[in-house]
Amino acid sequence: MAVSENEDVNALLEQRAFWTELKGKINKILPHVDTIIRLQTEFDANKDKEVSPYKTLLLELTDVEEELLIGVEYVMRESHFGNKVFVNSVDNAVSDVKAGGWVCAIDDEETDIQSVEEFKNKINSFGDDEFSIEFKVPMDWWEKKFRKVKKTPEGEPTDYAAFEEWYFRLHTPEKKFNRLTPKKKAKRDEAIKECTIVTENLAEGDLKVEVTEMLERLGAPFTREELGEYNFVVKRITGQVQKKERELLAEIKLAKKANN
Repeated sequence: MAVSENEDVNALLEQRAFWTELKGKINKILPHVDTIIRLQTEFDANKDKEVSPYKTLLLELTDVEEELLIGVEYVMRESHFGNKVFVNSVDNAVSDVKAGGWVCAIDDEETDIQSVEEFKNKINSFGDDEFSIEFKVPMDWWEKKFRKVKKTPEGEPTDYAAFEEWYFRLHTPEKKFNRLTPKKKAKRDEAIKECTIVTENLAEGDLKVEVTEMLERLGAPFTREELGEYNFVVKRITGQVQKKERELLAEIKLAKKANN
């Protein structure tokens, strides 16, 4: 008798494990769908826009030597934006210039400077007059990410030429979209396939039809708004699955209590 009762409990446990697995397989699909939408949205939002890993640093200056020249090394370097004067290093506690930045404009005029010497002559020409200079400097978040990815030891300078090449090769919205979307779609499709295999064990009926139709829809394109609306369908179906889990848990408790 005890053996039979234990078999009943085990059968209930197996049934509940099935519903738990089905719920998990459904939930595994949704993050991939969400990521695909996010990549598409970011790509669409930045289409035809100039994107970069730089932010603007505007300085108002009165002392060229103290604020721009002493302890600051400049180099000419070909970049995504053309041949520019870059700040190679800074060893000056007074200067607000940032290593890795490049000269964008001087006194509100975009520069077309062809050498470091020409740049220094230009800023020295202001004498004691106040003027402004605009740099494009690396965003802290992107620089930290680059150093982490490249495992740059603390205290070592960032390779800013490699930093810029890395960003434009891999991390613009367009490059991320083209690089990651196929991978995310493949993961989504694999998750749907796994869920389909589990769904085949469902008893014929409305729930099996609903889950099958949901899996087919989750494999198709979504906008953010469409997914927001479709989430009500997903929640309704997963709610039915969770109800089965709860009912079986109650049966298991009763069966175990009866055995004692």
